[in-house]
Amino acid sequence: MLHSKAVLWLSGVILGFLILSALRIGVADLLSNVIKDELSDLIVPVDEIAGELKLLKLISPANPDLYESLARVALIKSAQPALRDQQLTLALDAICQSIRLRPVSPYSWATLLLIKRERHEYDEQFRQALERATTLGPWEPAVQLVVNDAGLSAWPLLPLPDQKRVEENMVRGMKRQAAQILAQVQSHMKDCRPASESSLCPK
Repeated sequence: MLHSKAVLWLSGVILGFLILSALRIGVADLLSNVIKDELSDLIVPVDEIAGELKLLKLISPANPDLYESLARVALIKSAQPALRDQQLTLALDAICQSIRLRPVSPYSWATLLLIKRERHEYDEQFRQALERATTLGPWEPAVQLVVNDAGLSAWPLLPLPDQKRVEENMVRGMKRQAAQILAQVQSHMKDCRPASESSLCPK
């Protein structure tokens, strides 16, 4: 009898824990999606989003979306000259944590690419982000635009295999968002290498 009661009690505790965990995960996912929508549309002030992120961190401290959103908030705040260096450092730390937790998201790698571009760091980490973003999300429109913009920013410094990766991304992008891709190319034409080295440069 005692054994049965103990088993029943233990089963109740486990069930309760599972229900609470499911609720916590559900709330965390819901809040995470809301924050991503807000960041995409900037429908609420950045400081308000930062407050929501603090709540998400309490609910789900190992959520990769949390750190990706923290990185994007810091990236937005870095537009203020007085905060630029500090916020870009915060953004880099946050997106690296997001990638550690979920290394298969092309959006996280694209965000890392943007941050590295803003820091003017066209190093091995930049090239890794370029490779991962194009491999994991070759047909994602937002990823294509980030890769194109960041890749063209770094164009003179990229080895030829990475330039080819950017060109291939551009070809894919032209199939669905030609106007945006062409606008980016035109704004970056001054950074092209000589015409003999790439089809991207004017003849």
